[in-house]
Amino acid sequence: ASLIDLEGKYLQWTPILDGYFFEEQSALGTANGTFNQVPLMIGFTREEGRLFGWLAEDENVGAGVDITEENYPDFVAYVLGGNASLAGAAIAGPYAPTNFADPGDAFSAVTGDVIFRCPSLTQAGSAATYVPTYVYEFRYPDAEFALDELPLLPSLDRSQFVGWGDGAFHSADIQYVFGVPMLPSKSEFESDSVDDQLWRTVRGYWARFARSGDPNGDGAVPWPMFDRDDPE
Repeated sequence: ASLIDLEGKYLQWTPILDGYFFEEQSALGTANGTFNQVPLMIGFTREEGRLFGWLAEDENVGAGVDITEENYPDFVAYVLGGNASLAGAAIAGPYAPTNFADPGDAFSAVTGDVIFRCPSLTQAGSAATYVPTYVYEFRYPDAEFALDELPLLPSLDRSQFVGWGDGAFHSADIQYVFGVPMLPSKSEFESDSVDDQLWRTVRGYWARFARSGDPNGDGAVPWPMFDRDDPE
């Protein structure tokens, strides 16, 4: 399998609508109210696409080519399902590479918005019509990264992304939900560290939500319900 497959050589993993367990697309079910109507928490990290922009340039899991201003339109069109006209509009607008540190950073912004942020906000807007819905964006930029200690991708050179780093990368939030650092060498966060304080805060929101459908309480900063007309 290949993370980025510009030539269409590989099969891509997707959920299968089997007509039994999955009878319709999740977004469709949320929009028409046929989903299991319980409170919803949904969210994303601020730099969701950054990891994928970085991996796209790796020869083992991605296209194996640097993302440049010349091939950037091809990458954007790929993420947009081959829609070249939509890609052109995106590149002529807010996703112009000149608006970012480099084309790789621009590509990561497109990827994060197309695959994570926009679908999440759309689905949250639909769900909020039926159930209490809470949306989060995880922004902490200093989360540790499992690949720092796992030689799974020996060809990766993270130093190539000077100027924009990892940020709040895809999956960075998970370790703060369960209190288990990503690094295999660590079993817990250092006591009273920023990471320890963050995980305890996140744990509180998630536990209260799981228990009652409302993440608020225990003196925590209030988390308002999502309103599609006034998204927050």
